[in-house]
Amino acid sequence: MAYYGDNLRRLMAAKNLTLAEVARRSGLDVRTINGILNNPQARPHARTLHKLARGLRVPVEELFQAPPQLIQHPQKAVSHPGIRRLIQERPDLFDGWEPSDFARLESLCEERQVRQIAQVVQLATLVNRSRQLSPGILRILASNYGPLFVQTVNAFLSTLDRERSMPNGTAGYGSS
Repeated sequence: MAYYGDNLRRLMAAKNLTLAEVARRSGLDVRTINGILNNPQARPHARTLHKLARGLRVPVEELFQAPPQLIQHPQKAVSHPGIRRLIQERPDLFDGWEPSDFARLESLCEERQVRQIAQVVQLATLVNRSRQLSPGILRILASNYGPLFVQTVNAFLSTLDRERSMPNGTAGYGSS
């Protein structure tokens, strides 16, 4: 079984690339890339994989790796030095992680310009919390309560967005 979509998703997240950026860099059509990402049975041509690898600036073998290989050696899939160090020092934080979890952590670290190991630990803990909550969230979304849940989450997100746009010290529950 090939893991093209999983590996492509992991590499895109690790490099913080959008679908359009990958298309531009590789010279491939967005629909082709989308097909690889969303179809586990996709069997792209060798030249397509080589173009993708060249566009992502990785060896073509990166697109063929099975998730267990990446989990056994996550350092191969992670470029952030703080994460690499944490994998060595606290492997317990990464029990059961998938390549996409490492990619998510790396993306968060890059996005927030994390340099201290304590910050990496906080973000790894956040990813673990997200992993724990995901199955429950999916159950809620699939239930009759799904629309209400989405409405509630959107209301919270709107509140957070409003608070971020307020000057410091004026945001918070009950502020006027």
